[in-house]
Amino acid sequence: MSTRQDWAWHPTLSLVRFRLPSNLRAIAFLGPQSRFMSDSGLQPIEAMGSGGRVARAGAPEAAGPPIGGREAQPPAPPPVLPATAEGDGEVGARERSIRTGLLTIFLRGSRFRQNVGGTLMTIFVVCCWGHATSAALLLWLIAGLSILAVRQRAEVRYLRSGAFDDDVSQERFVRTMRPIYGLHGALWGASLIFSFDRIPVYNQLGCWLVLACAASAPLTSVALVPRLQRIYTHTLFVILVGVILIMTATRDSSTEVPHYLLLGISVFYWWLLGHYGQGIHQNQREQFGLQYDIQQKEQEARAAVETKNRFLAAAAHDMRQPVMALSLYAEYLVSYPEMQTELAPKIATASQAVKHMFESLFDLANFESSQVILQVEKVRTADLMESLGVQFGPLAAARGIELRVRGVAVVIRSDSVRLQRMIGNVLGNAIKYSPPGRRILLAFRRHHQGVRVQVWDQGLGIPARDIDRVFEEFYRVDRADAPAVDGMGLGLSIVSRLSKVLNARLQVRSVEGRGTCFTMDLSDVDDGDASKHTTTLDVG
Repeated sequence: MSTRQDWAWHPTLSLVRFRLPSNLRAIAFLGPQSRFMSDSGLQPIEAMGSGGRVARAGAPEAAGPPIGGREAQPPAPPPVLPATAEGDGEVGARERSIRTGLLTIFLRGSRFRQNVGGTLMTIFVVCCWGHATSAALLLWLIAGLSILAVRQRAEVRYLRSGAFDDDVSQERFVRTMRPIYGLHGALWGASLIFSFDRIPVYNQLGCWLVLACAASAPLTSVALVPRLQRIYTHTLFVILVGVILIMTATRDSSTEVPHYLLLGISVFYWWLLGHYGQGIHQNQREQFGLQYDIQQKEQEARAAVETKNRFLAAAAHDMRQPVMALSLYAEYLVSYPEMQTELAPKIATASQAVKHMFESLFDLANFESSQVILQVEKVRTADLMESLGVQFGPLAAARGIELRVRGVAVVIRSDSVRLQRMIGNVLGNAIKYSPPGRRILLAFRRHHQGVRVQVWDQGLGIPARDIDRVFEEFYRVDRADAPAVDGMGLGLSIVSRLSKVLNARLQVRSVEGRGTCFTMDLSDVDDGDASKHTTTLDVG
């Protein structure tokens, strides 16, 4: 390929013609991005937002800065995406799992709380019977048992499996139970009216023990739902302390010290229950959090094993074909030496396929072992575009795809081999998944203080549910109309790892059935040479 350049200067733009084969020859017109795209014959992919997500249809992205280096108006903000069914991601899923576990354990203690509550109410009435108004005691007991029955009925509705699978159900349950637990606490707090300074001392001692049990017995389960614990204990002790204050203010002054001591003990016990409740809740939260993390790690381990198994199967299958082809071609060549002219290109093609697979495996192994050493040097984007055009132009033409390479010629500092491999993997992937008759554009343009590299295609696009999986090892588009492609699905995974090593910001935007745009922002521009070498050119 000749490297001779014919320059034709214009006051507002520069043109470069490369002497290329006919299937790659073209001439550039560099202007705003919309004009740039239309001149390439490649319509911009509509309905794309930014940030590596699939935007809603019908909201095209505003044109970016001109590829010639001049800054245009900032792009319009991307449309707001609707919330996904999964909620707010991994953190939200973990929190939801913890709350589900806490509520499930809370409900398991429902029958115990009912039995203890009914028993304590009966004992309290027995202790006060004969010393307080019988009708009032019976009315208090009936009210308490009724609250327990209502609470039991409300809790039973949520004993079914999957009752707390979403945030709405969890919040609805807590809102339903709060007034019930508030009434229950108020009833126990008001019980002091029947016993305080009105019954014999031994009976009062029994009533105080019953009150202490009523306040603390459900703590191990009620503390798992802090809002229910707070409304129960706060209501109970606020009314209890209020009754003590009123009774103390209206009592005989000769018993002042014991009454105030009871007030202090009650307040201290109130604080103690709250403190222990927080500890129980925190311990249970940590336990369920650890259980969730262990389950996630187990799933990740299983997924890793499945991935390795798929990798071994894919590697064995994909390598078997070119290796078997090499073996057959070699046998034919030994048997029929006169066919070397026909067999040599086929042997070269099969060897290249095996070499490409091994390079992908070696790259992945180097990244896994953190043995990547960069050879940073000055890289001219003009040379990079020319090399990529020569490398992928014939491949695209063979598949009936038109490849255009356009952009600015600047100097950046990077590892030229790995930079070309990163862009080449994206470009090769676009060619693989683009049907015949479509167009692909590789664009280099100035972006802020760096260079933005974009690969636009009109291929199958990536489903919205898989947009975050495209950089996983061995991922391939799972569609019936997806073409059968060579390789093991490591290309984009290597691109993701190379982008981190090369300090390149990587984004992907896609609309299923319309196409995909990969963006790689390179920030290491050589300012010393940029002003002298900045121009615009077109390859292919």
